[in-house]
Amino acid sequence: MKKTKDYAFVHLSTREAAEQAMARALGGLKIDGSDIEVNWSKPVDKNLYNTRKQLTKILSFGSGGNGGGIGSPMGV
Repeated sequence: MKKTKDYAFVHLSTREAAEQAMARALGGLKIDGSDIEVNWSKPVDKNLYNTRKQLTKILSFGSGGNGGGIGSPMGV
């Protein structure tokens, strides 16, 4: 079986809603003729997520061409 790299994360408001959706998907749903594979995701470490988000924001600040940020000619 060939697996594609297409994927999506779906967030539902309650675990019960997620369980119901998963049960329906395991019944053999298809999109454009392709079978859907459904798995539980691993919980996100909120501290790690927030740290990475802050670092991304800091490191990408100067990439817009407005000066400032790491590696800018102004050194700001």
